[in-house]
Amino acid sequence: MLSTTCIQTIRLEDKTSPVLTNCPADITIKSDADCTASVAWNHPIATDACGNITLTESIASGSKFQVGTTSVSITATDKCGNTSRCTFNITVEENCCKTIPIIHCPVDYTSCPGAVIEPGISGQATASPGDTNCRQPIITYTDVIISQSACFTSINRI
Repeated sequence: MLSTTCIQTIRLEDKTSPVLTNCPADITIKSDADCTASVAWNHPIATDACGNITLTESIASGSKFQVGTTSVSITATDKCGNTSRCTFNITVEENCCKTIPIIHCPVDYTSCPGAVIEPGISGQATASPGDTNCRQPIITYTDVIISQSACFTSINRI
């Protein structure tokens, strides 16, 4: 009986990088009053001919960004170490508050020892934003006793 054989070499390897689709486009946003902006984006879709993929971001979606342009990279890596990357820019335009608020102090107040000195009676400070990009200021105060005796108390309201 006659016979013959052949040898087939089977190679199982992955040399193909994952494919990233729907990479985020560049994003431009105005800053908050604190000169930063929180920016979130949709993740791209990653596919690979041979299986599992890990996505990593140079900066996480939802992070705070300073005024200026920041490049963000998203990398897809398959289990064999093949990678694909997409990159986009986050541009934060200045819309922030850089001017201190304007405070208006009440006039000095004089009354009898032991009198009520709540701001509604002795006078209350008012404040306005330093510029149009600033929020309305919040006014707080602390009373500091400078000197005190039975018939005299001097208080600084700071």
